[in-house]
Amino acid sequence: MIRDGRAARLEGGIPSPEDATPFREASVFDKASTLVEVVRAWADVVPEHAPMHFLSSGADELESLSYRGLDTMARGWAACLQERGARGERVLLLYPPGLEFAVAFFACLYAGAVAVPIPPPSRRERIDGVFRVAGDCGAQFVMTTARTREHLQRITPHGSMVSNLEWMATDEALPDGAEDAWLEPRLSGETLAFLQYTSGSTMTPRGVMVSHESILTNVSAICRAMGMTRASRHVYWLPHFHDMGLIGGLLTLIVCGGTTIGMPPALFLQRPLRWLKVISDSRATTAGGPNFAYEMCVRRTTPEQRAGLDLSPWSVAYCGAEPVRHETLERFAQAFSPFGFRREAFFPCYGLAEATLFVSGGGPKTRPVTFRASRRNLERRRVEVASDSSDDSVTLVGCGIPGAGNDVRIVDPETQRECHGNCVGEVWVCGKAVSKGYWNMPGESRRMFEGWVDGAGPFLRTGDLGFLRDGELYITGRIKDVLIISGRNVYPHDIEHAVAGCHSSIRPQGCAAFGVELDGEERLVVQIEAVFDSAANSDARNQMVQAVRAAVVAEFDMTVYEVHVVGPGMIARTSSGKLRRFACKEQYLRAHSGTHSA
Repeated sequence: MIRDGRAARLEGGIPSPEDATPFREASVFDKASTLVEVVRAWADVVPEHAPMHFLSSGADELESLSYRGLDTMARGWAACLQERGARGERVLLLYPPGLEFAVAFFACLYAGAVAVPIPPPSRRERIDGVFRVAGDCGAQFVMTTARTREHLQRITPHGSMVSNLEWMATDEALPDGAEDAWLEPRLSGETLAFLQYTSGSTMTPRGVMVSHESILTNVSAICRAMGMTRASRHVYWLPHFHDMGLIGGLLTLIVCGGTTIGMPPALFLQRPLRWLKVISDSRATTAGGPNFAYEMCVRRTTPEQRAGLDLSPWSVAYCGAEPVRHETLERFAQAFSPFGFRREAFFPCYGLAEATLFVSGGGPKTRPVTFRASRRNLERRRVEVASDSSDDSVTLVGCGIPGAGNDVRIVDPETQRECHGNCVGEVWVCGKAVSKGYWNMPGESRRMFEGWVDGAGPFLRTGDLGFLRDGELYITGRIKDVLIISGRNVYPHDIEHAVAGCHSSIRPQGCAAFGVELDGEERLVVQIEAVFDSAANSDARNQMVQAVRAAVVAEFDMTVYEVHVVGPGMIARTSSGKLRRFACKEQYLRAHSGTHSA
């Protein structure tokens, strides 16, 4: 457990600097080129200020960590890493939510090692994810807590890759004066700070290489776009291995000198009201998450439960990581405006791990910009205003203007020429915040990170479709084969692989995974092809359905909205036998006409 000589209470008990000077003038940022320099400078200027707090349970008491405490513990554990020869090596960070993660993350940076945050597997079935990441990045070290270490070593097969790694439990006591053995490494903005493994693919993990310069550039853009100051208070629940949780939730406030309050994701997912209450009690100025989080707050709270909330200090309610729905924002505003929430607080934004995090966002204290477009024309990659009487319309929410230093272009993905006029194309991004590519994947890195338009570049090809209108970026869809379910990116082929062998009555290569929209959210549907007439054997059909659901939960900790069973030869394929996912989705939608929207 982190002990920094104090514990704070939520309501009125969290000290926060009163300095409301804009970020650029108030911080030590301009003199620093690495995250290590930033923390060390703050530890010198305001050593007792605690930028980090964490609500570890349902109680109101918080664990807190000051800049002095973070610097001291990071140096101590960094010295231990250096003694073991970890400089330049990849270090897996397997932590439950909490401040221990922050100490370990900065210990890696202080040691000159590369941090690799990944979720600790809770089940034996999911230990393969750790194997794949460890193998991909060539990790030799693991930092975690003693309890997590014991659990993982208990469920890991003897002699496996994970059991052969060198383990360090950072909740165990450091020797007195351990920090004095720390040797400051030679770091620069180009130095690799950490690998952000995208949540999309479990079969072929992709480690996005994020440098110190990319992080500081992105954090600077976030702070300026959101109008952050040293007086800013932020509440987050997204996990530390998620880019929005790590950079948006934790690192941004540490860099700008404000205050951040974390809470376990499970605490929010089980009871969204708890997040809102923390925002209210701490008088937070900033908080947010994916679109589904706002939906959950509306659907799983009652007017009686909302009574007593004071959301008036909440000035930036960011919404990103998945499509931002106009209907969701409206429902949330209507539900919580009686308790001080203002529509002007909404901050729709767009970003991705390959660009470190933030690409564009709406301005603070302005209502979200919307555009009512013709759905049919959007499908044809044309932007046309829908008439007021048209049923063929969709209200798009603008994701703001590109952040400082970001050059955003809309490019035809086939011709790789810039789109002009009322055209939808692929969103390309260029800037210092764009990462250096994928770890140990030079071919894929060239394909994704080295786009050129009219002699300008290199650009990141995001795989997302969108358009620019009056400087505002709108996202309309995706060309990359990825689903966004409850804020998580998952690849269909990974789900199909997990399901393929779960029941003997599923035809080989007879599985298709796709998303359908229901009540403003993307839901996961898995279509499977039975080797028999499923209509004539309901017991076997039910067994298949349960096996599919269990396989997806075990591998992805994700619920399947519906398992759609079809008979032999009914799943859509090309003439060469390749799966046609879009045709499978069309088939499903025809069978459920009027229930879902495409």
